[in-house]
Amino acid sequence: MNWFRNQALSFILALGLSFALWAFVSFRENPNRISEPFNLPLAVRGQAEDLVVVNQEGQRRTEFPNVSIAIETDQNTLAGLSSSELQANIEAFIDLSGLGAGEHVVPVQTEIESPFDRRIETEEIDPETITIRLDQEIARAVPVQIEVEGNPPFSFRRGNPQVNDQPPDEVMVEVSGPESRVEEVVIARATARIDGLSANYESSVQLQPLNANDQVVDGVTLDPATVNVEIPIRSVVGLKRLPVIGNVEGAPAPGYVITDIQSEPALINLTGSSETLETIEQVETTPVDITGITGTITRTVPLNIPEGTSPQLGEPEEATITVRVTPLEQRFQVQLPFPVEVTGASIGFNVDIDPQVIKVALSGPVEAFSQLDTETLVATIDLSGLTPGTYIRTPDISLPETLTVGSIPEVQVTLRPPPRPTTTRLPPTQTAAPVPSPTATDTAPEPPTPTAAPTVPLPTEEPDAPQGAVSTIVPEADITPIPTPTPASIPASEETDAM
Repeated sequence: MNWFRNQALSFILALGLSFALWAFVSFRENPNRISEPFNLPLAVRGQAEDLVVVNQEGQRRTEFPNVSIAIETDQNTLAGLSSSELQANIEAFIDLSGLGAGEHVVPVQTEIESPFDRRIETEEIDPETITIRLDQEIARAVPVQIEVEGNPPFSFRRGNPQVNDQPPDEVMVEVSGPESRVEEVVIARATARIDGLSANYESSVQLQPLNANDQVVDGVTLDPATVNVEIPIRSVVGLKRLPVIGNVEGAPAPGYVITDIQSEPALINLTGSSETLETIEQVETTPVDITGITGTITRTVPLNIPEGTSPQLGEPEEATITVRVTPLEQRFQVQLPFPVEVTGASIGFNVDIDPQVIKVALSGPVEAFSQLDTETLVATIDLSGLTPGTYIRTPDISLPETLTVGSIPEVQVTLRPPPRPTTTRLPPTQTAAPVPSPTATDTAPEPPTPTAAPTVPLPTEEPDAPQGAVSTIVPEADITPIPTPTPASIPASEETDAM
C-alpha cells in the first residue's frame, strides 16, 4: 500500500516536472506577445423588442463606433493569425439585457471563439464603456395626403386623386419608431407631378412623414412606405362669351363727371376649361389714365386675359376704349346756417332776436356752390317804422340767381323802448345872495334844456332779456338840469333883509 502511494506521488511529481520543463522550454522558444491594436465593429446584444437605441436627437441609432482591441498570445500563434481571422473569431459587443428606456453606460465586452479561446486573451479595449440611450418603440396610424404639382396642358383638366383606389382622406398608414419621434408625425405625404400630362396619372410614390411644420421627421418607419396614386386627366374645352370692360384710373377735372365708357369690341369669346370659365364674368383692359381730362378721349390698350384661358381664334387681344366726361350739371341740395341781423331800428331801442341763427335749404349746381362767399350768408330783417312790441318776421336772404332758396324760418323780434333818464335836484342853501326884484325887463332865467348827445347803438344784454335773445340798447346822454332858485324858495327873514 505504501509502495503504491509512493509510486503515484513519484509519477505526479515527474509529470509536473516534465510539464514545467516543457513550458520553460516552450516559453523560451515561443514567448507570449501582445498584438498591435486593431479595430472591430461593435455589436448589440440583449436589446428588448419594444426598445430602440436612439441618438441625442431621439432618432433611431443603427451605427456604432468601432472598438480598438489588442490581444495577447504566443509568438507562433500571433504570427499565424490574419486580420480576417481575428475579425471572424473575435467579437466586441455590449449587452443591453435588462435595461429599460433611458440613458445607460454599458461596458464593452469581447468573446473569442474556438479554436483560439485557450491561446488568445484580450489585453486592451478602447473604449472600455459606451453610453447608450434607449427609447420606447411605438406605432400609430396617420392620414395620407397627396400633393399635386403642376397642371395639365390647356383644354385638359385633372380630377381628384385616388390612393390605392380610395380617396386620400380615407387612407391611413402606420408610423413606427422611437416614441419621441413618432409623436411628432402628423401626416404622411406623397407628391404627384402632373405638369404637362394629357393622360391619366398612375404611379407608386414614396410617402414622407411630416410634422406640424411640414418638415420631414427622421428616424421613423412608415408601413407601407409607398402608395399607388391615380389622377384622372380628361380633355375639357369650354367657350364663353364675355363683356369687355374698360378699366380707368384717376379722376377727371373738378366739376366734370364720367358719363360713358365704351369698348370696341364690346364682347369677346374666351376658350378654356369649363371649371375656369365658370369663375370669369368679364374681361378687363389694362388701365386707361383719365386724370384731369375735360372731354372725350379714345385709347387702344391690351386686354387682361384671365389665367388659364385664351381668346378664341380670330378674337383680338386689344380693345379701343372711349371715355366721355361732361360738366357736372346735377343739382345738389344742402342746408346752411344764416346769422340773423336787423336794420332800421330806432335809435335807443332794445332789440331781442330769437333765434339768432336760422338754417335754410339751398339747391343748385356745384359751380354755384363753389363760387359762394360764406360772408354773404346773412339773413336780414328791416324794423323801420316799428314801435315797441313783439313781431314775427321772415328774414330776407340775398343769393345768386343760380341758387334756389327753400323755406325760410320765421324769426321773433321784440322792440323795447329805451330806459327813462333820472333828474337829480340840489338841496336849498342856508343863505342866499340878495335877489333883485324882478323888473319889467327882468325875467327869471329858464332852466337849460337837456340836449341828447347823438350816440351809436351798442349791443348789450339786460338781465330781463329772454335766454338766447340779443338786446340792442342805445343809451342817451345823461344830462342832469340844475334848478334855478325862485322867490318862493327864499326864507322870509332873508326876503325882509333884502328889502
